[in-house]
Amino acid sequence: MIRRVVERVSQSRLAGFFTQEIRQHGQRVGFEAVSLNGAGALLAHVDFRSQHRVGRYGVDLAGFEEFLQQELVQPTADIDLYVIAPLR
Repeated sequence: MIRRVVERVSQSRLAGFFTQEIRQHGQRVGFEAVSLNGAGALLAHVDFRSQHRVGRYGVDLAGFEEFLQQELVQPTADIDLYVIAPLR
């Protein structure tokens, strides 16, 4: 749904990200963050060894923070809409 909304307002100046599942052989094994400019970062995966966990997924907190610093611009008047859409 988020991708459809972003496509409909594509004439606007957008910044932000959404998350999507990573599937292997029909099974969910993790989650990826995808910025609206197309860059991606692995957020969580069943194979991650991490003290930060959500259910069975190890979370790459440092990698997510780096992704946010690189991909999200500081709020300015140049951006019409910020999209931050994690999966539930």
